[in-house]
Amino acid sequence: MIAQKISSKRLVLSSIGTIGGRISNAGSQLLITGILARTLNANMFGFWALLYTIYSLIPNLDFGFGQALRLKLADLNARGGNRDLEERMFWNVSWILLILGIIFGSVAGIVSLFLPNIETQLRFPLFFFSIACGLTISFNLGTQIFYSYEEGFQRGILDISQALLLAISVWIISRSNQLSLLVFAFYSVAVVCNAIALLWFIQKRQWKIQKAYFSDLQETFKEIWQSSLWFWLLAIFAAGISGTLPLFVAGATNFEQVGHFVILQRLFTLLITLHYAWISTLQSAYTRSIARDEWSWAKRTWQRSSIITAVGMLSLSILMIWLHQPIIQLWTGKHIFDPILVIVLACLACILTWINVHSVVLNGMGIIQPQVYWFFFGFVIYIFLNLILIPTIGVIGSPIATIVALSPMAILNYFFVKYRLTN
Repeated sequence: MIAQKISSKRLVLSSIGTIGGRISNAGSQLLITGILARTLNANMFGFWALLYTIYSLIPNLDFGFGQALRLKLADLNARGGNRDLEERMFWNVSWILLILGIIFGSVAGIVSLFLPNIETQLRFPLFFFSIACGLTISFNLGTQIFYSYEEGFQRGILDISQALLLAISVWIISRSNQLSLLVFAFYSVAVVCNAIALLWFIQKRQWKIQKAYFSDLQETFKEIWQSSLWFWLLAIFAAGISGTLPLFVAGATNFEQVGHFVILQRLFTLLITLHYAWISTLQSAYTRSIARDEWSWAKRTWQRSSIITAVGMLSLSILMIWLHQPIIQLWTGKHIFDPILVIVLACLACILTWINVHSVVLNGMGIIQPQVYWFFFGFVIYIFLNLILIPTIGVIGSPIATIVALSPMAILNYFFVKYRLTN
């Protein structure tokens, strides 16, 4: 009984910290978007929006090692823990990601210097951005493994600090109207904060740095490569569907329209982010409960989170549809009124949050392959429909394509989770 109370308390604190971190991060991004929409010209703002879209996809290039390690550490911890094994696996994965990050950042940085049709003043921001993306792959591990031990509260503190530093740095430098300085400041802060989070986790565990031996790397790779691969494919296809809308819009329009689309999309990204902040803390809790055969807790928690998600997102989406114009006017100083696009984006947000509720359960149970198959099927549909709809009906075609691509998964995930938790 005492252990259950402690576990519940840790889960509540983890949820509070994670939600606080996500809220501060979402608030920071809204503030930054509002500042830059007012200070940068339309083309430069659109360019900034594309960079951030790409950056948000970068953590998915870790080949799933972060998620696989999170699942493994959570499972080991739930079964009583094995300090030596946990420490060894952590350092081996850290070295693997460091190597991947250095390779990616170096190659992408060199390529960015020779891209055709890129203005001279944009080449340095692109080069530094590429290096920052590589370092993000290396240091983003801290985002994952805090949750392995249900330490979302500590991670939330780091997220709040990072959000404040990002907003302050952009607010100060935006007055110079220098895009290069903005890119340098923003992504420097982001990389440094990720590195601090990783160091904090290491210090909290009191783990000492370990050398990378090829035999140890091989052993760890053999241990987690299958789950890493499935997590990676899941992340790639999921991000490919839900995270690349601005890229498709950019390919068919111009930077100015991309900027307007990103502003509208970010209204609903806020809702999705806040929802995921709450629901993601349950993943390790599902892993823990199932490892202890506490299936009734998992079923009850899933049912409650599903009801809260459905009712909450429907209500908030209706409110956002009604108030989107005055919110955007106050937020960015721009007049953007596109109720049809907003309705479509609201429907997409509802579908994404519904999928997240069930994906968190499946991820916690280590059931990744079915999700990958469904996402792959949806990804093919998404690409095909984007190529057809955007040239035909314009920007609105991209979110419509996403809704059609994700709808089968929203249905299949629900019935798959229901079957696993009730049988």
